[in-house]
Amino acid sequence: MIKYLIFDFDGTIVDSASLYLNLCNELAEQLNKPKIDMDTIRSMSSMTIKERCKKMGIPLYKLPSLSLIIQDKIKHHVDKIQWMDGMEEVLYKLKNKGYKLLMISSNSVQNINHFLKSKNADIFEDIYTSKGLFDKSKSINKLLKKRHLKKEEVIYIGDEYRDIIACKKSRIKIISVTWGYDSKDLLLSRNPDYIVDSPSELYNLILEL
Repeated sequence: MIKYLIFDFDGTIVDSASLYLNLCNELAEQLNKPKIDMDTIRSMSSMTIKERCKKMGIPLYKLPSLSLIIQDKIKHHVDKIQWMDGMEEVLYKLKNKGYKLLMISSNSVQNINHFLKSKNADIFEDIYTSKGLFDKSKSINKLLKKRHLKKEEVIYIGDEYRDIIACKKSRIKIISVTWGYDSKDLLLSRNPDYIVDSPSELYNLILEL
């Protein structure tokens, strides 16, 4: 029986795509790189991170440091982040059903707490940050160990193919959501345990598990 729900942040419970786009374009201007638009972002949703970096001319090894720069900029614009349609209601309903809600994100704990506080959202019992873009399994394992959780009682909810890879590595189940950064085809190519197309479908699935 599932008791603990580990959520991703960006692209899963909040819509931060427009903010990321604006901040990335600010950074691109500083680095003399071409700017991108939302259509370009959508066209890359079926690409892996490595493929996206190649398309944009960004060396993969620079991505972690660039990500930290963006996170630092985000803290000044948290008010521009909004709930994904329907997710706030689903989170409260799940909490009221007795599920324990946790979070692991590549975003900073400071930014996430700032957002939740601005929305008066006392929902999550604990928030963990994944310090690298490709080592989320380490954060998952750390959370499981710290809270003495049984893997069969835990499920992860995320929107990216790298979430699926991390969960398989940590041997926990995952529900992939299709309203985030990665396309449904890309998610399916990594064989998630479950995949849902709407917050209401997510809620109903969790109740069945």
